[in-house]
Amino acid sequence: MNPAEGTNPMTMPVLTVAGRGTLPTGERWEVRAGGTQQDYYTLLRTVHPDGHEDEGGMGGPELPDGAILTTYTGRADGGLLRVLARTISVIYWMRLELGSGEVRVLTPAGHDGPRGLSFYAALLPPTETVTALLPLSLEGEVFGT
Repeated sequence: MNPAEGTNPMTMPVLTVAGRGTLPTGERWEVRAGGTQQDYYTLLRTVHPDGHEDEGGMGGPELPDGAILTTYTGRADGGLLRVLARTISVIYWMRLELGSGEVRVLTPAGHDGPRGLSFYAALLPPTETVTALLPLSLEGEVFGT
């Protein structure tokens, strides 16, 4: 008997491009998302000017029970710092606070309207650190306060 027989290998669901853009330094990026309520993926793919690609992100429930967002930060070997958030759609912006003291306000990079989700993404220099990623209301207040 084949050891793999009868097993159900985990397969990646079909992901849809929810947003894309280009950095001033030439990197092209896209946010891809999709799946089921319990097995939902959000990935940030980067194509660098020299043609090499990297990707990272998160899977799992659309949002943890009772949560309004879930986040991912990571980097490829020596690559850009990837920041990614999946939120309920009533989050209007995300406030990104960096170790350098810089503050950025992110607008949605894309949406999954039928599921009521929004996606936020940033690619930062590899030496940068994230000190906070805060959801903001339409009025610019931290959500829930």
